[in-house]
Amino acid sequence: DLATQKEVQINAIKELRTRAQESVRSNENYQIPEGQSAEDLIRKAEELERRLDELDLTQEEKRKKDRLLAEGFPDWSRKDYKCFTSSLERHGRYDIVSIIEDMSNDCGKVEDEVKRYFVAFWLHYRRIADWRKVLDRIEKGEKKVLRLRQIRNAINEKVERHLDDTFGALFDKLEKEGVGKDEDGKKKKIPTPDELLEHSWQKIKFAYAQGGTAKFNRAYTEEEDAFLLFMMYRHGYGAAERIRLEIRRAWQFRFDWYFKSRSCPEIQKRCDALVKMVERENDKGKKAAARPAAGAEADGETAE
Repeated sequence: DLATQKEVQINAIKELRTRAQESVRSNENYQIPEGQSAEDLIRKAEELERRLDELDLTQEEKRKKDRLLAEGFPDWSRKDYKCFTSSLERHGRYDIVSIIEDMSNDCGKVEDEVKRYFVAFWLHYRRIADWRKVLDRIEKGEKKVLRLRQIRNAINEKVERHLDDTFGALFDKLEKEGVGKDEDGKKKKIPTPDELLEHSWQKIKFAYAQGGTAKFNRAYTEEEDAFLLFMMYRHGYGAAERIRLEIRRAWQFRFDWYFKSRSCPEIQKRCDALVKMVERENDKGKKAAARPAAGAEADGETAE
């Protein structure tokens, strides 16, 4: 390997020059062996330096090097590489759209270039010196992304079930009779789930643990928990600062000093507890729905 040979020769030159300096500083009464004087060592070092020029690429190797550089990414710096891996950790390897957006905003890369780099990275990532560490960080980020998606789905399922229980009959009626028209003769607009939740979040109910239904058994009321769930549905899980500001602006809690004075870590801790509660409630609902189906299958097999 040419690079290894050059490195070995450079280290030998450094060692010879170091020994030459030590020889000059040595005691004058010391008998220096033949060929080990400062002049001899410097002469050998200069000879090795002249030979360094001989360790060069051939014309064919230079053409191959230029071709490989053209096929690679000479415009991508170490900063661009770190930005790319950070985006992989943040979004996961499958969200190429978000990765392209990050690279475009942070590094000014165009879409086609990012896509080409993305493919080359996953084809040759094992060539990176610390590829195991990079891959571990990406996989940890993907686990966080998956967990956030699970939490979002659990919250959406809870909210959809609440809206169905609250407005399901009304929407069934509208579906049968058709949507009416307003005074101007225009077709009435059907409210969005967020608009429906804006007027019904106080009615959200939770399946608290045994003994937790009494208000004095827990620090937060059911209305406060319902508002936290509504805010997680609107702003997303983990947006504790936004939720804190929403609590301070909500007129429903203008005299609720305990709720209004909660810090971001305290709000996030309560949101975590609500998420676990909602996930348990969703799991129980799925198991309960699965029992009749299993019983019907068993009855069908018995009849056969």
